[in-house]
Amino acid sequence: VRIPATAKVEASTVNGGLVVDGTTADIEATTVNGDVDARSNGGRVEATTVNGSITVRTTMNDAGGLEYETVNGSITIELPANTNANVHMSTVNGRLSSDFPLTLDGTINPRRIRAKLGEGGPTLRASTVNGSGCTENTARRSPQPPASLNAPTPLAALNWTSLCAKPRSSSPALMV
Repeated sequence: VRIPATAKVEASTVNGGLVVDGTTADIEATTVNGDVDARSNGGRVEATTVNGSITVRTTMNDAGGLEYETVNGSITIELPANTNANVHMSTVNGRLSSDFPLTLDGTINPRRIRAKLGEGGPTLRASTVNGSGCTENTARRSPQPPASLNAPTPLAALNWTSLCAKPRSSSPALMV
């Protein structure tokens, strides 16, 4: 499906993955059984799944926080390097780590992190039940966006994953 890059995207399915890429607008993507890969180079991305991974590229603004949750899968959140947010991330069966500069708030817990990213700001929540965590800073790798996108700033990634190098689904149910 092709749409204008500035059009808001709302996509959902029950059994299958979703891929939305090449937009500068807001995205809402939801599935029950499948991966969600939703990337915007200018808008907010909201995504949910139960049995699958979530990968998003989003912006944080004063419009409110964002929340990502999966039971069985990974969560990767790419943000502009200058993002300010309060970060709450958790896992039940796994481990969380970060090479992204975070200022911890409260006690250190291997299953839960509350921290400030930059100056702090809207709340960014991410939780998974069955998954360990690793954080990578993609700004260090000089990310190359698809030719159709104009990346505004280097990106940094908050990555919660059951495996740091998890294979991507090769057959999404919907591509926008």
